[in-house]
Amino acid sequence: MRKSTVLLLLGCAALIVAQPCQGQGLELLVHMDKNRYFEDEPIYVVIELRNLTADTAWLASPFETATRDVEVVIESNEGFDLRDTGVRASHYFGPEWPGVPVPPATSIFEVTVLQRQWGAGDPTPRRLPPRRLPIGSYRMSAAYVGDVDLGRIEAAEVQFSIRARTQVEAERYARVQRVAAIAWNNQERRQYLPQLLATTVDMLRSDSSDVFVPYLLHDGVSLAKAVGHDPQGPDLPRLRALQLAFARAQPGKAAAAFIIAAYYAAHESPAADVIEVGGQLAGRVARDIRSRARETRR
Repeated sequence: MRKSTVLLLLGCAALIVAQPCQGQGLELLVHMDKNRYFEDEPIYVVIELRNLTADTAWLASPFETATRDVEVVIESNEGFDLRDTGVRASHYFGPEWPGVPVPPATSIFEVTVLQRQWGAGDPTPRRLPPRRLPIGSYRMSAAYVGDVDLGRIEAAEVQFSIRARTQVEAERYARVQRVAAIAWNNQERRQYLPQLLATTVDMLRSDSSDVFVPYLLHDGVSLAKAVGHDPQGPDLPRLRALQLAFARAQPGKAAAAFIIAAYYAAHESPAADVIEVGGQLAGRVARDIRSRARETRR
């Protein structure tokens, strides 16, 4: 059996696991929408550090997976070699930087989709998602390791599995790949974003909780930007409306939190949007993103 330490990039959940950090008043939780997925289904994950004390906690480093301050360990029961091929980042902070505040009774979040970061074999950039997890069973644990004084803050282990796709699921996956292929075609590239949005609308009409919709409206849009076609004109308000519609319809899901992260990363949004998303997982992630953005602007 092989083990791979995975540092996710960084999107309520049917599955939530936590283990308190004794003596520090901080608790790390992992939110997932379920524990059984079909092959190539996007696996949305929210990692939450919750402050249970009456005082503000200060983190010595960002709560990010790209910097390795949030660490995820994956084990495959079948012994697959799970490669960490994601982007890594680092920050430099001057002596006056106070750290990352986590106010009393609030949380800080990291949101991602697993196939951004790791999988068996090399990633295929033209596929959405670019990495694959083979059919089998997995164990995943997470820890915040970015503060020597706090020590290692661990979440409880999560178990999940991946099964073969049904025919309907295979057709939905193939449709996503057909849309993605447009982005890599020089003659058709300008039609990629409009086609992506049209496909998303159609998928939502068939199934308002379609698991591919958040991925298309986040990483699918990022692909449009990568090939030189940022959302603009009529596409921009349409994109924003679709993102918020899904988040408001599924506010307790990790998938909704993932799409909210995309919404706030791309737009300066009014405070009313936070209220409209609600107080479940997506709304709490939205408030954390806005709070950190305000701290950055100070």
